[in-house]
Amino acid sequence: MIGRIAAGLSIRAKLTAVIVLTSAAALVLAAGAFVAHEVFTYRSSLVAELTSLARVVGSNTTAALSFDDRRAAAETLAGLSGEPHILRAALYDEEGRRFAVYPPSAEADAAPDWARRDQARSPTHRFFPSYLELAHPVVFDGDVVGTVVLRSSLEALRARLLRLVAIALGILALASLVAYSLSLALGRLIARPVQDLAETMGRVSREGDFSLRAAGGGQDELGALVDGFNRMLAQLQARDEELLRLATAVEQAAEAIVVTDTHWRIQYVNPAFEHITGYARQEALGEHIRLLRSGENAAELLRDLEERVAGGEPWSGRLVNRRKDGSLYEEECTVSPVRDDRGRIVNYVAVKRDVTAEVRLEKQLRQSQKLEALGTLAGGIAHDFNNVLTPILGYTEMAVDDLPPDSRVRDGLTRVLAAAERARDLVKQILAFSRRAEQERRPVHLGDLVRETLRLVSATLPKTIEIRSRLDDDPGPVVADATQLHQVLLNLCTNAWHAM
Repeated sequence: MIGRIAAGLSIRAKLTAVIVLTSAAALVLAAGAFVAHEVFTYRSSLVAELTSLARVVGSNTTAALSFDDRRAAAETLAGLSGEPHILRAALYDEEGRRFAVYPPSAEADAAPDWARRDQARSPTHRFFPSYLELAHPVVFDGDVVGTVVLRSSLEALRARLLRLVAIALGILALASLVAYSLSLALGRLIARPVQDLAETMGRVSREGDFSLRAAGGGQDELGALVDGFNRMLAQLQARDEELLRLATAVEQAAEAIVVTDTHWRIQYVNPAFEHITGYARQEALGEHIRLLRSGENAAELLRDLEERVAGGEPWSGRLVNRRKDGSLYEEECTVSPVRDDRGRIVNYVAVKRDVTAEVRLEKQLRQSQKLEALGTLAGGIAHDFNNVLTPILGYTEMAVDDLPPDSRVRDGLTRVLAAAERARDLVKQILAFSRRAEQERRPVHLGDLVRETLRLVSATLPKTIEIRSRLDDDPGPVVADATQLHQVLLNLCTNAWHAM
């Protein structure tokens, strides 16, 4: 019970209680010993005084006992009236019969049993709750001729004892007050640093602020305790700041970071994971990593990943995963095992980077490289083809000049010449594409270009397809590259044909 009461007290209250109770216990023991010594001393002095008085009475009543003079004996006992503490006095003969008594009204038929039994040449006494009774033998010529029994009041002893107790209580009260004052002073020296330490510990526990420090300190053991606690807080603060920096870096990283247990259950994801996959953190926690699987990865690849990481080795590679909305994305992934202090693998950590855009750019780059190679090849072919077209154009022009204007052959050759010129322009376009050169823009009559293109297309389309054109009489010129416009019109017509 004392332990339960003390558990609810503060250090200062406990220190005060210990000092006061210790001081009080010491004073009580000292007072008890002092009172006991005083009582023993007073009792001894009372027995000695009563023994002397009984010896005197015995000496004065020896003759009365020898000559059986009861009156003389009664007068001798009556002389005890000057001793107020004597309650009763009795004289007994050698047979233990009453010989005389004081006061006369007192009842004393025979000597007490303990007095007759212990009757000898030395006095004997007994203490009773309220009086002391002493028996002293009366000796005459070496023989015991009677016994004097005196009964003395203990009221003086009781009063003395009460005074001593009152004095002891006063001293105890004064000493307790001094002890309490001393405990208050010691409380400020001892309890206050402990209370400050406890308050600091409580604030650190509640607020998680390791920058707090306990006040106090010194050269004693308590100061060493406070200094050690402050050093521990400084170490925790440094470690907390390091962990905070690490957590901030992980939370703000552009790469997705995923921590799983050894059964591939997700235990942590950072915000980048949410941004890349579309899954909120609470949706992903506790789920198996297969939540992201798309079915596009080879089974051998996934098996190699799991076996290598379970064996304690990191794995790196590219995976195709599926977002929450069902779309696929490609990622570069590094998965590493995490070991505890005993070297056991307890977690897996994966660092993932979305490379979908990079893969797309890589494909575009490869396509561009293919086109560049194709342009180089087409440039070489176009150059050779241009060498072939040069004599065709030259001889056709000379043949047209030699034929009469109304000749049907002239009309056919004119069309051949126009087609060859268009081919020459196409070769120029191919050469310009292969060299990445700027095209030449000049005013072009759009109506004539459309009519010429339609004539060329109609010659290449099946007979089941009819071309109908509706052109203004004078649509006006446009500033453009005639070859490119011709190519656009050809593409439109070809697409329409394919659509049919």
